[in-house]
Amino acid sequence: MLLSKLARIVRFPAARPTFAKWTGSWVDERGSRMDLICRGRRVDGSYHAIFNELQGREMFPLTGYFQENLISFTVHFFGHGSLACWVGELGEDERGATVLRTAWLLTERLKSGKKRAAALSGNNEFRRLRI
Repeated sequence: MLLSKLARIVRFPAARPTFAKWTGSWVDERGSRMDLICRGRRVDGSYHAIFNELQGREMFPLTGYFQENLISFTVHFFGHGSLACWVGELGEDERGATVLRTAWLLTERLKSGKKRAAALSGNNEFRRLRI
């Protein structure tokens, strides 16, 4: 149900079908980086988040699954009381460069005195990091 709602909200331009080659490092528009290792249809790795300029990067475990050009993964932000999940599709930008367009949902632990946990959502665009 949630995915069908996201699909109606988030529309990405169609891209040529591509068999995903996920293993490697990816960086988003905010500078957060993820390092992916694929085995079978499973993806594991690390997510290096930038919370603000003073804190710098923090590394968190990442786990998920992929199928052809689709991916889903979860990151547990230990010590920050939150979890996030991403779903996305591998495609190409207008210049033909590989891009991973995702929608994400983040939930935080219930604050004292509140009856419902907060949930935030948004989009990220990751590009393969060239080393």
